[in-house]
Amino acid sequence: MKKGIICATLILSAIHLCYSQGCVAIRSINGFGQYSLSGNAFTVSNWQININNRYFKAYRDFKNSTDQKTPEQNQSITKSYTTEILVSRIFNKGWAVALSIPYLINSRETNGEHGGPNTARHTTHAVGIGDIRISGYKWLIAPRVTQKFNVQVGLGIKFPTGDYKYQDNFFRDDNTYVSAPVNPAIQLVNQPERTKWQLYLIWKDPHCASTKNI
Repeated sequence: MKKGIICATLILSAIHLCYSQGCVAIRSINGFGQYSLSGNAFTVSNWQININNRYFKAYRDFKNSTDQKTPEQNQSITKSYTTEILVSRIFNKGWAVALSIPYLINSRETNGEHGGPNTARHTTHAVGIGDIRISGYKWLIAPRVTQKFNVQVGLGIKFPTGDYKYQDNFFRDDNTYVSAPVNPAIQLVNQPERTKWQLYLIWKDPHCASTKNI
């Protein structure tokens, strides 16, 4: 019991609240899901299922590092909640195949895209499946529980299953609205200009992960 209290105290004392901001239209799919490394060094099962969740909220406007200090009434509040289901099949000699299915619930509350500054605020939404990916992986060194270093490479294909022209209603006044594609910040694809089929190369080690489109 005493050890449990000490451990809990140390964990709580190490927690820090961090804020960051980048381009809201170009975002990670699932937070730390890229660190789900497929391998059978830690399990006797040939299958792995990882469910990753990511919540993102942005409401401040920056130009480079300068906060534009937009009045609260005119702020654009973007919220994104993503759940990714990653199913991996592990084979012998460090090989694995993975299927990634993301589901997104996005919203954007603003008046700038509706009646204009200092008018009533409205919210647009985008909900649905994002781009599905299938990837093959290979550990360059046979994975072991005790090893301190390894590299995993992979090759995958992205299917354009996400709706990059998702539409919702934009209000011109309280009674008049038009249907149009939502802001790129809440579209169902990570980068709306990249909606075609893609091949991508992946390399990972236990400390970092990178993806490069081919």
